[in-house]
Amino acid sequence: MVYSQSAHVLSRDWVASYRRLAKIFCPTAACVLLAVAGVAHADPIGSDCRLWLRADQGVTASTGGVVSQWLDQSGMGHHAGNSSGDGPVLISNAVNGRPAMRFAGFNWLSLSGSVITSDRYTIIAVVNDTRQDGSFREIISNWSFSNTLTSVFMGTTSLDPEGPGTTRARLTDDVGGANQGQQGVGAITQRGVHFIMTGISRETNAEVYQNRALIAGRETPISARNFSTPWVIGRQGPISEFWVGDIAEILVYNRDLSRCELDLVYDDLNARYATAPCSPTIAQNPPTRSVCPGGLAEMSATAGGGTCESNFTYRWQRADPGVPGGWVDLADGPLMLAISGAPIVVSTISGSSTPNLSERVAGNVRGIWAGGERRLVVTNACGSTPSLPARLVVLAPCSPADVANTDGLTVADGQCPDGMIDNGDFGAFFEAFFLSLGDPRRLIADIANTDGDTILSGGGPDATVDNGDFSAFFTLFFEGCSGG
Repeated sequence: MVYSQSAHVLSRDWVASYRRLAKIFCPTAACVLLAVAGVAHADPIGSDCRLWLRADQGVTASTGGVVSQWLDQSGMGHHAGNSSGDGPVLISNAVNGRPAMRFAGFNWLSLSGSVITSDRYTIIAVVNDTRQDGSFREIISNWSFSNTLTSVFMGTTSLDPEGPGTTRARLTDDVGGANQGQQGVGAITQRGVHFIMTGISRETNAEVYQNRALIAGRETPISARNFSTPWVIGRQGPISEFWVGDIAEILVYNRDLSRCELDLVYDDLNARYATAPCSPTIAQNPPTRSVCPGGLAEMSATAGGGTCESNFTYRWQRADPGVPGGWVDLADGPLMLAISGAPIVVSTISGSSTPNLSERVAGNVRGIWAGGERRLVVTNACGSTPSLPARLVVLAPCSPADVANTDGLTVADGQCPDGMIDNGDFGAFFEAFFLSLGDPRRLIADIANTDGDTILSGGGPDATVDNGDFSAFFTLFFEGCSGG
């Protein structure tokens, strides 16, 4: 059978080709056609993919599930096959409801052509390791007796070196192989649970990952390789070191993928196999900020979780006081809230879709608005994670007449009222009162409406400075804070 989770309309040429292949790989009536994989798919990166094997695409197997052919989905034609009957067994529901190839310590597949041609390469495989001993086990290899220390292979070795369920990685003889004592490197945990194993040969170093975590590597590059000898899946060239476990998918790139490109591949694999959860984690929550009316509050948060930050999107939110537990997205520009009647601008927002939020509190909210809670929500392809809430505290003066500190400095000078009514407030009020129209510092004196009513008597600032403010200030000045 040719197994695929999506059937395609077949051309006559494709059917004829399939029939010719069937005579080679399925010479008896033991093979049946269930569904046929058609054209190659687009890999997550879209360039330099030299091999892409998926257990749900392009698999030819007997009625007993023994695989004889596995078509390369990269379009490069590096198809895998085994006509001797030693191919792996296709398991239809192996990982997250999806199929995988099961290798039992003697199964293998040969590959057509030279898979890699560059010393900078990336090998990614969705596997599990069900070994019961500490021997070498290989996922992919081009080792041969004529190409030993210069071959490419990726696999595992060692039984429980770091506790139950662990093993170690090998990526050529330069990373965990013969040139490093054949002990393997790093610690693969929960090896029996399906995971993503990645080996990367870079210009300056080498890296090995389990899922999204870097588990091993070397600080110098892997030496030049010989790619010309035959490639196989599930064993070390023509010798043993057979894989024991499942292989659900293999991708090989002819260059070293960046961290962000790796995440694109991991996100794609996680969507199928749920092997590498990647919702962001908040590394640093935003801090509480205190600010006086007219002042600037800045909050920031950072996210990580082993994923590429360039794949994150951000949105800041404010707590919705009208809905317990509710949150509302912030947007750049004026924030208008209905505090005591008609909506007023309480602050101006910038950076609402970045990790860094800036919020300029309006100067005329003295005693009207005390701020609220803010949080950052970070999103990537796998989900969203909110930070812990942080409070924006707008410091309230002790009275509408408390417009400055003892030195007469106001929010225009970056100073908050000090909770006292004294000559500092007197000087600051009259300096602001007599400033020219249009000077934003004049609004320091805007403490009441035209009738002289402050927030204490049902009024409040009205964006104009007039005799109502003058009268209200004198009344409150002589009352002091005890009167407010």
